[in-house]
Amino acid sequence: MGHQHIHRRPRVSNDNPFSESQFKTIKYQPDYPKRFEIITHAWQWYNAYVDWYNRQRHKSGLAGFTPEQGFTGRYRELAELRQ
Repeated sequence: MGHQHIHRRPRVSNDNPFSESQFKTIKYQPDYPKRFEIITHAWQWYNAYVDWYNRQRHKSGLAGFTPEQGFTGRYRELAELRQ
């Protein structure tokens, strides 16, 4: 008899902590559906979430700027306006 392979998660985690953190953030959104009935509903919800997260969510870790403002460099202009 040959050796049988069992497919399971390794004992040492190789998960991406950034992906895990993002999933937790998504899961605790007030409008997160507990279940998506069809895949298009899931894609629509997720696309709206990503747009909100990047363009409207002001993060304390980014000095109150959005990820989009930090990525594009717009935060410099906005910081001057804050002064």
